[in-house]
Amino acid sequence: MKNALFVLLLVFTACSSTPQQPTTESKSLEYGECKVGGNAVNWAANYCMWLGDSDYYFDKHVQKCIKENERELTDAIECEKREYYKLKLCGHFISLGRIVGSKEACLDNKANDKLWWKKVI
Repeated sequence: MKNALFVLLLVFTACSSTPQQPTTESKSLEYGECKVGGNAVNWAANYCMWLGDSDYYFDKHVQKCIKENERELTDAIECEKREYYKLKLCGHFISLGRIVGSKEACLDNKANDKLWWKKVI
């Protein structure tokens, strides 16, 4: 009986220490080949919350903005969506005078990725 418990404990320990493969979600947070980190859902939410002057993700104007923009991105991959929303945010902040330069320079600047993340979903 003690041997069976020991073997069971050994198997449980070995299984729990097995390295886990990255999930799709964790992979989406990495830069990889993409110029923009994070994930497209958060970029869309932040863009639409800034545009709608809201910090509430479920605000009807925020949701409408997300749906309207997603129609343009139906065939886009994760990276393209992140870049799309970051470019939109760059344009928004350039128009407000909070960022100087072009949208493309803003897109390439990884330091800007956290500039507008003051709002939380």
